[in-house]
Amino acid sequence: MTTATLGAVSRRFASFDTRTLPLAGSFIVLALQFSLVFTRAINWDEFYYYAEVERFANGQLERGLQTIHTRLFEWLTLLPGSEVDRIVAGRIVMFACEIITVASIAAIARRFADQQTALLCALAYLSAGFVLQHGFSFRTDPLAAALLTSAMAILVRSRMNAWSILVFGLLTGWSLMVTIKVALYLPAFAGLAWLRWRDANGSAAMAMRIALAGTAGLAVFGITYLLHSSGITKPDAPQAAAMIGASGSKMFSLGVPPYWFIAVKAVLFAMPLALLILLVPGRLREKSRPLSERIALAGLIAPVLTPLFYHNTAPYYYAFMLPPVAAACAVSIPLVLKRYAEAFVALILTANAVFIWSIDGESRIDKQRQILEMADTMFPSGTTYFDMSYMLPTFTKGNGFMTPWGMEIYRNRGVPIYAQAMAKGPVPLVVENDPMLTSLLRSDAPTGIFLPKDEASVRGSYVHYWGPLWLAGQQLEAGETRRVELRVPGPYTVNGGPVTVNGKMYRDGQTITLVRGAIKLSALSEESELLWGEDRSRTDKPELEGLFWTGF
Repeated sequence: MTTATLGAVSRRFASFDTRTLPLAGSFIVLALQFSLVFTRAINWDEFYYYAEVERFANGQLERGLQTIHTRLFEWLTLLPGSEVDRIVAGRIVMFACEIITVASIAAIARRFADQQTALLCALAYLSAGFVLQHGFSFRTDPLAAALLTSAMAILVRSRMNAWSILVFGLLTGWSLMVTIKVALYLPAFAGLAWLRWRDANGSAAMAMRIALAGTAGLAVFGITYLLHSSGITKPDAPQAAAMIGASGSKMFSLGVPPYWFIAVKAVLFAMPLALLILLVPGRLREKSRPLSERIALAGLIAPVLTPLFYHNTAPYYYAFMLPPVAAACAVSIPLVLKRYAEAFVALILTANAVFIWSIDGESRIDKQRQILEMADTMFPSGTTYFDMSYMLPTFTKGNGFMTPWGMEIYRNRGVPIYAQAMAKGPVPLVVENDPMLTSLLRSDAPTGIFLPKDEASVRGSYVHYWGPLWLAGQQLEAGETRRVELRVPGPYTVNGGPVTVNGKMYRDGQTITLVRGAIKLSALSEESELLWGEDRSRTDKPELEGLFWTGF
């Protein structure tokens, strides 16, 4: 479609009453997004985020930094239903946080443009594909974005009296408790602070108020951290220092961005917003706008550059990064409105979100419920298991979070944590919820991912049970004799034909308690297996088919 054609279509909308269209578009997008709260599969980070809440509720949390959400969401552990249902409840809170973010975007943009343009800025943010899909995720990002954008709205729009300074301090201090990546918003805050100071004709009184607001934020962070960490089981000053050091060394990267392909997808999923962003730099060169405003707008647009050097820019990051960027579009939208009707622009933005919603794919959240239900019926809470992402939040995870960064740390340390966990106590369950675990469980070839000792410990110790669940056990063909190194002690149930264990025969349905070490197994006349657990038999539940994650 050519520019002339777009212009002709746009003119058909010129006679519409446009006062409510941007707001109506936002309501439509929010309604579509709210449906995803209940249907989109829980992501691995969301399971991890909720698992920390469970650990706090059980007195097992070991650090105070970046865990304030565990106090805010401890009530989730009291809700009925599965962990999936509780995460969905947490998503509803995050959805409310996103609404606060959207309102704050409009408030910030209103400083640079009229009300209708400010509402279009908010709609532009909502219409971005990754915001639609992840703006409600049960992660740090929606909560941090709401706190930070609210603080920016206060900085640029309030009277900066005592109450404003106090609320600003609370919002920024708590945002630091949520995530240390609030540092990526510093250019936006600096630009708005400069604007506010210049609006006051560079008065010393306004400079003092701004300085007090920043000091209040640091004070709130310090006090909140001390109060929160005092209730943590183990003091974490060394852990906090180590986390900051590790995060600092890994937060930024030079060269080709590791998630460049996601940045490309982010643009493709938000073409209208991307075009508005591209127009902003040109508007900043116009001398008709005061220098102080141009500096503030440059600070707001600056976070769009963070995918070039910030490491962890997975899709959910864009819900955190884009609010100040969308507010900066207050200067590019008027340029577009000179050519196209406001109703047409609102329609294009809304249509982008509707399209992304329509191609989001099948809902897999019920499959995740089935997995958790099966695990919960088989094992008591607290059972140790291996998986990628803390998918069983009430269980005890025996390995680390298998993110690319987590696996890099694991290999660099060279500590066989899987073998150590199995030596420390029984690990009767593995959840095969990542291709890395598939390569470990379903192949005998070196993975190049896990340490050799861990490969040797896990392989040969588990058999596939159902869906992604693997149980500690052994399978033998008829007449097969095998010596194995048993690494998961405990009760085992015989299924199938009779089997001898160290020369003693056991029949189908019998339970035997095995200790750690070498054992000799023989299947006599039929195929046989040993499954970890008392009275453990094969489930008659239909096999789980297809994927149970929704990819990025």
